[in-house]
Amino acid sequence: QLADIAEAVVPNQDCIFPYFKEFSDHCISHRYVNGQSLYYHVPPYARGYVVLIHGAGVGRAEDWFVRINRIPMVKRMIDSGLAVAAVQSVSQWRMISRRTDLRNQDASFWRIVEETGMRANLPVFAVCVSRGCQYQGWMAETLHLQGRPIEGQYMSIPWGVTRQFFARSADRMPPTIVSVGGSDTVPLVNTADEVNPWVAAIRGRGVQAHLFVNEQKVVDDCFHTLCEMPRTGGREMTKQLVKEMKQVGVLDESGAIVVPLPAMQGIENPYERLIVDAYMRVNHLQDWPVFSFNRPMIDWIYQELSELQGGHRHTSDFDEFVIAMFLKQTIASDIKEAVMASSAEFL
Repeated sequence: QLADIAEAVVPNQDCIFPYFKEFSDHCISHRYVNGQSLYYHVPPYARGYVVLIHGAGVGRAEDWFVRINRIPMVKRMIDSGLAVAAVQSVSQWRMISRRTDLRNQDASFWRIVEETGMRANLPVFAVCVSRGCQYQGWMAETLHLQGRPIEGQYMSIPWGVTRQFFARSADRMPPTIVSVGGSDTVPLVNTADEVNPWVAAIRGRGVQAHLFVNEQKVVDDCFHTLCEMPRTGGREMTKQLVKEMKQVGVLDESGAIVVPLPAMQGIENPYERLIVDAYMRVNHLQDWPVFSFNRPMIDWIYQELSELQGGHRHTSDFDEFVIAMFLKQTIASDIKEAVMASSAEFL
């Protein structure tokens, strides 16, 4: 009993997110690097290493392991043999701390190598959200100039990436996928019209590059992916939730979202009362916390609504394309390594 109390007070630092473990069957370890939180998992025989870069505002490194639209992506990465690591930014990716953040990411990599025996020559990839993409673009360019380029990147709902960066950097970018929200109205967000010429310029070099647009969708009986998550009550619960949202006027009869949602996280939602009324009529949801590391939470409903509306929200809809691109690059890296090793034998 005392051990259970201790575990509740001081969570297991080698399995810090219980719900992620339940969903994925993988544990995420937690460490500190220069005072910043590091979360990571290295699968057996890892094929690549993915740096997960959180957003700004209320974004945190742990988002990758607790948000409904990111948990499945990280699980797929690990299942595919990719190590994952998320480091908390010193100042939410502001320019003043970029080099410190990059040093912390380097230190995190070598800490993970030391602790797990992970191969130090794995191909490195990066995934970012929102303002984190401003940093990630700079990071990809900087590492290219340092002669240690990343092998692929995914930019999800990039925010604040400058015209100057787009104009100068295409020749320095690795294989790249970008996704934007079709209904994203956040000020300074990078639109499809801004991103598309840059993606085309990367592709013009013969490098894989794609732009996806997350268009608004209707809410189905599964509520996007909510019914597929453990301990949510399944499709019966989500069918009832959709029904209640139609009755209070959040959705129309086709399942389209008919109330404007906040453009970004941390902004008051004037229609929150309607959404609260809807989920409070669903018995299974009445004891859900607003936020939790250990179980489903009310915030997942807002996350899924925003994602389905095509707003400023990471979407899980393009995960398979991103992971397929990363895995393609791991094969290319393995071939390159084998050729170099073979050549060395004849020297």
